[in-house]
Amino acid sequence: MTEWYCYKDKVQMLDTKITLSYMQMVQEVPGIQCPKCGAAYLSEKVVRTVVRAAEELIEEK
Repeated sequence: MTEWYCYKDKVQMLDTKITLSYMQMVQEVPGIQCPKCGAAYLSEKVVRTVVRAAEELIEEK
């Protein structure tokens, strides 16, 4: 996997679970986060698969 670094703090980002909420539903998804400032990011793959699928299911209800 590619190593990512925080632009602001110049430290390596850590793999973590990121809590997202959408229309009052909460889900944890894999992402990366800066251990210093807490900036968090999702990969394009996670957004296209996990997040999009969850949004579609929630909006159908």
